[in-house]
Amino acid sequence: MEALIEIVRLEDAQDGQHFGCGNGGLNKYLKREALDHQKKHYSVTWVAQRPGFNRIIGYITLSMACVITETADAELFSGLPHYPMPTLLVGKLAVNIDDQNQHVGSKLLNKAFDIAIEAVESLGVGVHAVELMAIDEKAYNYYLKKGFIPLKKGTMRMYLPLRTLKDALKAAEERKHSAASEIAGS
Repeated sequence: MEALIEIVRLEDAQDGQHFGCGNGGLNKYLKREALDHQKKHYSVTWVAQRPGFNRIIGYITLSMACVITETADAELFSGLPHYPMPTLLVGKLAVNIDDQNQHVGSKLLNKAFDIAIEAVESLGVGVHAVELMAIDEKAYNYYLKKGFIPLKKGTMRMYLPLRTLKDALKAAEERKHSAASEIAGS
């Protein structure tokens, strides 16, 4: 059974001092910089924790950015305007070593997807895609499985258009309803 995880905005009271993901830079960012950057409105950090506990088991840092179409492969932006396209940037994503392979990273990414969709549908803010930079080959392959595509061949900078994300969510919802109908019909 999958353990319950809640995703909440980073606050002073949360325990990040024991966080260790295996990457010193990501550990340091959470412990020393994330809250300060959030207070200065550079980014917002969302943390994963078990309900009833304030120990951070993962985090994702989000900010607004843009993709300059000329810096990406031409076929990726064919048919789009030739000016910077607005994106939601995943600046950092990390999961505590003891909590890896428990879908914490997926839940954090889903939070980013929800925020991107909410920005468009509820807040009236343009967001063309979710963008990130994979820190290594393992992360790159993980993001490929999540539907991200490289912005330019041979780079670790990746991109997931909101239209692709919304289509995938719609298909998943249709599969869910179809399965529910089959069960009800049994």
